[in-house]
This record gives sequence, structure tokens and C-alpha cells, in this order.
Amino acid sequence: MRNEPLLLELQQVRKQYGTTQALNGVSVKISSGVIVGFLGQNGCGKTTLFDVIAGISRPTSGEVRIQGRKPSHRTKAMIAYMADRDFLYGWMTVGQIVDFYASFCSDWDEDRADAFMHSLALDPSDHISSLSKGFRARIKMLLALSRKAPLVLLDEPFTGVDPISKDLIVSSMMHTFQFGEQTILLSTHGTAGIDLLMDEIVLMKKGAIALHDTTERLRTELGGAISNIWREAAL
Repeated sequence: MRNEPLLLELQQVRKQYGTTQALNGVSVKISSGVIVGFLGQNGCGKTTLFDVIAGISRPTSGEVRIQGRKPSHRTKAMIAYMADRDFLYGWMTVGQIVDFYASFCSDWDEDRADAFMHSLALDPSDHISSLSKGFRARIKMLLALSRKAPLVLLDEPFTGVDPISKDLIVSSMMHTFQFGEQTILLSTHGTAGIDLLMDEIVLMKKGAIALHDTTERLRTELGGAISNIWREAAL
């Protein structure tokens, strides 16, 4: 979509589980330094696609390239993945889970983590088990965005999150994201309150890409809010 260097390219990627075709010939190119929203209804293939990009799942066919490289241990180190699945240890405190995660990440940015801790109103002494889903989402966002990884994958980060937490997360992302340093892929089945984050939109339907364009062009050419655009495309 943009003139920046290509970060991610998928060519005719398919993923099949038994008789279920989770991905059906996905081809897309993503430039460096943008925030791209992957939109679509539940079950359209967003999580499967992110798992394939992250190297957690191998495609049945097709090719994935990250900065021109096939998925490997090297490309996995280039990706920060916030999965929809909850991976936080309830017996740890917020500070302990941050320190634990940071110890495994050579690209950890301590200053950025401290800034997120403050902006997301997190208390390092709070135990994970005592926190609401909204606060747990804030922690997961901190862990993903405190790395200097070139590619950040955020899978349904706002599902079930309370409005206050959602607003804090979006505000923190807008203030910390620096154009050109990272690319963020954000999957969601709703755009309310987050459409201003996204430079580009990828609409998915039944395991395939129905549309890929800049957010600005979609608003101008198709008219109306992004929420209306993706609802129409999902029909």
C-alpha cells in the first residue's frame, strides 16, 4: 500500500485442518512502519493467519516471507505476538510477569515498559489472579509493545475489555507508536474506538482477503465509517 520497504509478504497461503479450509489462498503485502487492521467476523481466519505469520502453525501450501526470509527461528525472534489466548501466570505479580517476560527478550525496551506501566495505570505489586480481564489485557499489551520487534501481532486485544481499559490501551498505542520503527497487525471483529489507529484495513471473509486498502482511501471512496464498510464486506 505504501512506498516503505516491504516487511511481510504472503503468497497464496492456505491452511487446512481436516476438511476445514481455515485459510483459502491469502496473498497480501505489508510495508514497514504501519498499523494494519485485520477485520472480519469470528471464524474468518484471522487467528489462523496470525499463527502462520508467527511461525506457530505451518501453512498447508503457499509462502510466507518476513523481510524476505522464510519463517524460522530468526523470523520468530523478529515478532512480538499477543495471542488471544491468556498466557499470564495468576500467582505472579504484575512486576514479576514483566521481569519474567523481559528476561527472554533481547529486544526489551525498559523505558517503554515503564511508560506503559504508568499510562495503563498498572500496579507492579498487584497479583495477576486478582485482576479483571481488562487489566489482564493491559498487561498483555505492555508485554507485546515493550519489545523493539519489527513486527507486532495483536490478536483480538479488545475482546471483552471494558471501555476504560480500551481507551487507555488505544491512547497508549497512539502516543508510543513511532512511524517507521515497527509494523503492527491488529485483528478485531469490531472497529469502534480504534479505527483512528489503523493506516490500512484488510477485510477477511471465509479464510480469504476480501479487501485491502488504506483507511483514508476507504473512507473517501466508499463513504461512511469503517465499521459500516467492514459490515457490508462481511455479508
